[in-house]
Amino acid sequence: MVQTKLVVSLMPDSLSAAAELDVTAYEGADILEWRADFLPMDAIFKVAPTIFEKFSAFPIVFTLRTTREGGLADVPDVIYSYILKRMADEFAPAFIDVETFSYPDALEQLTDAGFGKEKIILSYHNMHELPRNIMDKMEKMAAEKPAFVKVAVYPQTKAEVLAWMQFCRVYADTFDVPLIAMGMGKLSAATRILSALTGSSWTFASVGEKTSADGQFPLAITRALLELMETEE
Repeated sequence: MVQTKLVVSLMPDSLSAAAELDVTAYEGADILEWRADFLPMDAIFKVAPTIFEKFSAFPIVFTLRTTREGGLADVPDVIYSYILKRMADEFAPAFIDVETFSYPDALEQLTDAGFGKEKIILSYHNMHELPRNIMDKMEKMAAEKPAFVKVAVYPQTKAEVLAWMQFCRVYADTFDVPLIAMGMGKLSAATRILSALTGSSWTFASVGEKTSADGQFPLAITRALLELMETEE
């Protein structure tokens, strides 16, 4: 039995694209992430009802990935926090992703508005490297006691890929906040299917030709590989 939860991203770039999404294509996923940054900012709340109604059978993670961390949304701090708070109030997604270092005030503003930390994924994405201080960052994120700590980095060598996996294992064995972790790029693709070793609770897969990050495997292949590697304890 697969222990790792499989997440697939929804990435419509318009209301019509959202309406055309085929729910059956996502049936193998455990969780869906809505990457709202693929939309113009003024379209997010026009598209939201379609997303939440159409995919009501799934837990949905709302993510506004910004250009600061590899996404498409280029927004000032006040707009970032406003969108997250309004989304929490009007649609109450299962989880909201918060870019904790890029927008350091967003977590407090979201929780002050009544959205509990048990529904917050604190995230950090470095699309260039494996930072030397990555464990310090992970420890700071865990100290906030969110639902999950999510970290994606970009190792540049095979040795760095192995080092990143070891960092993840140390984190998982040390802290009680569940980890979502992966290495970006094809060199790190194995990190997406070795969750049982790294301690990552979730992994991300793709549906169709469009991927939300470099190195993802198709959903069916990801599940098959996890079934080969994971056993119920």
